[in-house]
Amino acid sequence: MEGIRFMGTARKLALVLLLASGLCSNTVSAAQTQSDAQNKPEQPRPIKRASPIDTIRKHMQRLGYSIDESKSKADMIVSNYADRKKGKVSIAMVYDKRKEVVRFYIYNFGNVNKATDLDALNKYLLLANDAIIIGGFFVDKEGDIGYKYVSAASQLSLGSFEVIYVTMAGAALDRRPEIRKLIETGKIEEGRQDKTS
Repeated sequence: MEGIRFMGTARKLALVLLLASGLCSNTVSAAQTQSDAQNKPEQPRPIKRASPIDTIRKHMQRLGYSIDESKSKADMIVSNYADRKKGKVSIAMVYDKRKEVVRFYIYNFGNVNKATDLDALNKYLLLANDAIIIGGFFVDKEGDIGYKYVSAASQLSLGSFEVIYVTMAGAALDRRPEIRKLIETGKIEEGRQDKTS
């Protein structure tokens, strides 16, 4: 009988040891998990990127270009670029969120409906598009002549923005007098014809 009691006691002791070791390992495991969580480096927070319009605004401020706040909107910036000799031009920069592009627009060249020689004007605009470095002239549905360039929003670094902005302003200021003259008279100034051919 004593042997049976001993085996019963041995079983109880084994069961107690088994349960105790299980509880201890769970306690150690829980403590280890808590310790791991405390020592684990924080997950980096996602970087909040500035919108392309905010980036353009910063570029313009760094470069010292003016922003016309009265005409600007949440998805558009209007800027006035001035040249002492050639005059002033307004450039609108519009962000298209769906396509992830920024469109640069310049207007105030005139309207094709007022052209005395529409064929000569169209020929000039086509040749000008071939000659200018970036962008192109277009005619909107109201007949207004514009100049535009489209850039991927992700490609607008400070350097690329400056090149686009200054190149477009220069091309618009160079071409505007010729386009207006063509609208009024159907002819370009003598000596200016070589720019388009």
